[in-house]
Amino acid sequence: MLKNFYIATKFQQHGIIVDIFYDHFLAKNWIDYSNTPLEDYIQSFYQLLRDNFEVLPENIQKMAPTMMKGNWLLIYSNLEGIDRVLAGMNRRTKNRSGMDTAGEELRASYAFFEADFRLVFKDLQTLSHNFLKKY
Repeated sequence: MLKNFYIATKFQQHGIIVDIFYDHFLAKNWIDYSNTPLEDYIQSFYQLLRDNFEVLPENIQKMAPTMMKGNWLLIYSNLEGIDRVLAGMNRRTKNRSGMDTAGEELRASYAFFEADFRLVFKDLQTLSHNFLKKY
């Protein structure tokens, strides 16, 4: 968690950055968490978006076609994709956030962030499992 504190002090958008890092590790290690191949899961999710497009919030309706065309969910699985995502987020802040440099932090402390993700995700799995047992 100390490294996450460092990210928080360096980047104004630290919560978004750590979320993107965790998305990367989930996509990269997908096989550890699901029997469904990542590509199949993503296509199923995109189909769900298409099938329910009219009930999606307006901002998601605007974003979904671009997300599907660029296959945003799959690009999270590699570092070049993370760099693209962070650069895009930086552009959305009119280049004020510095998020485009956060990939350097990920590379510098890759093993730390991956270990941190695995701890957080294990807790999330436990909490989800306990919640679902109630229903």
